[in-house]
Amino acid sequence: MKNKKIISIALIFALMFTFASMLGMSTFAQTDENETQGIETPILISYQYLTGANLYASVQGETNAAAAYRAFADKAETEGYLAVANLFRATADAEAKHADDEWAILQSMGETERPTAETPTVGSTAQNLQTAFEGETYEYTVMYLGFLETATKEENAEAARIFRWAMKAEEVHAGNYKDVLNNLQDADYLNEKYGEVYRCVTCGEVDTERPSTCPVCGAVGKTFVEYNIKEKTPFADKGIIALIAAIVIIAIVAITFVLIKKRSK
Repeated sequence: MKNKKIISIALIFALMFTFASMLGMSTFAQTDENETQGIETPILISYQYLTGANLYASVQGETNAAAAYRAFADKAETEGYLAVANLFRATADAEAKHADDEWAILQSMGETERPTAETPTVGSTAQNLQTAFEGETYEYTVMYLGFLETATKEENAEAARIFRWAMKAEEVHAGNYKDVLNNLQDADYLNEKYGEVYRCVTCGEVDTERPSTCPVCGAVGKTFVEYNIKEKTPFADKGIIALIAAIVIIAIVAITFVLIKKRSK
């Protein structure tokens, strides 16, 4: 009987040990699975998130740039730099186009709240040009270059295309601003080169001459939007000046005739 009791107790302990071991293995197995998911899932999420985050950041940046350039244009105009104001306005519309294109992709990804423009800091025209040059340089050498690499890696072709065009357009913008900054005191040069500029409606490249095709995206040059200082300064048009002068002369003659007629009575 004692042997039977000893055997029974041994069997009970053996069963308990086996059950505890199985329970422990199951727990570790579950932990391992969770740890694996904890490593893999954020990677998958980050791949989807990075392009979305980059698009959102670029919409914010381009929206800010558009607002800043419009404010810079007003400042340049008050300081007498009409050609510089013309360039700022054309480039502002180009940045707004970038923001619209990027926002359209974000909307297709489910985003509903679009970033709004921050209040720009406006300095002198020289300071504003330097700020614009530095911002455009950063965008094409760092920001869009990185965004393009990420979008390509994540196989987001639409975002990659928009980033590539924006990157190349920003390089052109930077070159324009640097040239204007270097020649800010040469009014004749600025008026001749930037008194009339052309913006690509597809990619936002801003050229000083209407091209046959856009050097960035290949769009037809006829579709480019023209900006010129005459639109802001109509009195610079000699034809309008002559017309106004003629109207004034006719009015003076008419008034004089009426006065003479009254005196003769």
